Amino acid sequence: MDYLFECAAQQLPVTGSLYYYAYRRLSKDKMIALYALDQLKYQWVKAGELYHEPYPALEKLKWWQQELGRLKDDKPTVPLAQIIANSANTAYAFQKLSDDLERVIETLAQGREHELLAHFSQNFLGIALIKAEILGCKHAKVIEDLHMFDEITRHILLAGKHYSRGIYLDKSLTPETANTKFSHMANTWLDKAESYRNKALASKDLPRPLKHFSNMQALACRQFIKKVDNPFRQSIHLSPFRLLFAVTFPFKR
Repeated sequence: MDYLFECAAQQLPVTGSLYYYAYRRLSKDKMIALYALDQLKYQWVKAGELYHEPYPALEKLKWWQQELGRLKDDKPTVPLAQIIANSANTAYAFQKLSDDLERVIETLAQGREHELLAHFSQNFLGIALIKAEILGCKHAKVIEDLHMFDEITRHILLAGKHYSRGIYLDKSLTPETANTKFSHMANTWLDKAESYRNKALASKDLPRPLKHFSNMQALACRQFIKKVDNPFRQSIHLSPFRLLFAVTFPFKR
């Protein structure tokens, strides 16, 4: 599911991408700020969940710890941190990003096997809350519910890539598992995710860009479960037209 990680070292999302459709109606400054947070999450996801060798990943994360210290002192040195410092309350951003980074390092060291829902509720929640602050949303519970949906669906989409890092939605799911087993497991988790998403969508306080992003995440997850026989060997590609459809029309399962 590499399309989830299409962030690159540039300020604006690629035209036609998931991030482009989610943020396309925002001002340029807000689009740049949210995309910078997406790129930061992308780097931390790769290090904490996808690297096969833990030591280079740990060194990268330690470097980010140092950069967060510079962010706290209002002296960030890398473009992503500078954008975040200019777009959000610096003390708030430092606190939330530090919490997120600590969990990334724990994941790198220990994998993720127990109390998954409790973990999902906090995993990268800081970045989600900073996005909400930039968009003027003060209702943390709405963001927390939508974040649970995003995290569960992201882990379904990455079930195959996560396996080698000891991150399991279901420990019985292995590269030899029949596709019917994967489909049942994934749909069970998706039902849980949808319960959180429905609560978030019922709120009038949910910022539209975050709603659009979740629409596309939902589309991707449903197509993935429907079309992929073996998540360890297959992925899917969603056309820009499908992504546009997900943010233009009411989206139902």
